[in-house]
Amino acid sequence: MNNDTKQPRIYLTLRETADLLIVKPRTVYAWVADNRIPFERKGGLLRFRLDLILAWNEPARKQTTIQNHRPPCYPKGAPVKAATGKEHDVGLQAKR
Repeated sequence: MNNDTKQPRIYLTLRETADLLIVKPRTVYAWVADNRIPFERKGGLLRFRLDLILAWNEPARKQTTIQNHRPPCYPKGAPVKAATGKEHDVGLQAKR
């Protein structure tokens, strides 16, 4: 008997995926239409496996060098150090 315990697959909705990747839902729709992002259809709905999305996004996270950009691994509101070395709270800026 195999003692390996399988982790249950975690599926995300389109909105959850967009929030994780910090993009708009319509961007995720466009990626699906172009087959640029791993997805499955469950009961006619789009679903995204968390493990596949994280693996798919890993190369983009390594190339991120834009100042004040918050990679998906940072929670909203966490301070980010810009190239100047000063902390910026980009997640909580006031809307104008």
